[in-house]
Amino acid sequence: MMQQQYEIAFSIFFRHEFFLDGDLKCLTVKPSGKTAHQLKRAGAIMHLFQNGIHVLYESYTAGRKRSREEFLADEWELTFLLENTDPDFFNYTSALDMDLICNYFFFENDTAAPVTGKGMLHKAPFAGPDNIRSIADIPGEYFIKPFGIVHIHVHKALEQSFEIAFAGISTWWCYVLTQDYLQELVNPAIMHKETKQVFTGPEPIVLPNNKMAMAFFSTEPIAVREYQKACYQLVEHYTTPAQKYKVVLPSLPYPNRNHISVLKGVSASKGKNFSYIFI
Repeated sequence: MMQQQYEIAFSIFFRHEFFLDGDLKCLTVKPSGKTAHQLKRAGAIMHLFQNGIHVLYESYTAGRKRSREEFLADEWELTFLLENTDPDFFNYTSALDMDLICNYFFFENDTAAPVTGKGMLHKAPFAGPDNIRSIADIPGEYFIKPFGIVHIHVHKALEQSFEIAFAGISTWWCYVLTQDYLQELVNPAIMHKETKQVFTGPEPIVLPNNKMAMAFFSTEPIAVREYQKACYQLVEHYTTPAQKYKVVLPSLPYPNRNHISVLKGVSASKGKNFSYIFI
């Protein structure tokens, strides 16, 4: 008996600007009930890997070689359900003004709609408002709201690979000096090593434990990434970049993606999302 052999009909890759390798690995995928039945009848399977899926078809059927073109000869629809396993996903993903309880993502290879590039499953370079749907629009066959739905229209000219990409977030950075000896510095400042641009501050704040600290705020949003070069330093005796100053901490840490929210009670933070870095 001949062992089953499979070849790739098409693939879907998940990408994210936040990660160093560009791969988004927190999404799990399963075919809808109807799609699972369709794949089985067509001699095909879905294979999940770290950052996407392959749809594979049996390359030998009825004792003869079957080409990808033959597999794609008939037009049909496939639906895949996405689930997110990372509770911090929206801490490093560009704000989409999305209510997770009432909305879900929707992606499709709509050939009638313009897309940013061949194989992209959204019109813009990254997933955006056009890819958000209300739960009221979800088909009745789904008893539990998925994180997202991917709809693939299979046809003879189907691309070999598709991509769903999410943009990384940019936040206002806030360095918080919590240690006593750092709060005793004279004219402290947070400075970029190369541009010499400084954060605003220090501004006194009260921590949840009622301890006083000093906060410094970036003058504009800064991209948050999984790995970032240590560009900022803590100095004292600062007046202007042209004057002498003393470097206290030459390489400050970058934000932890778990610490992104609104800092209440601080004038500089009103209406802004901050990444906190406590030192």
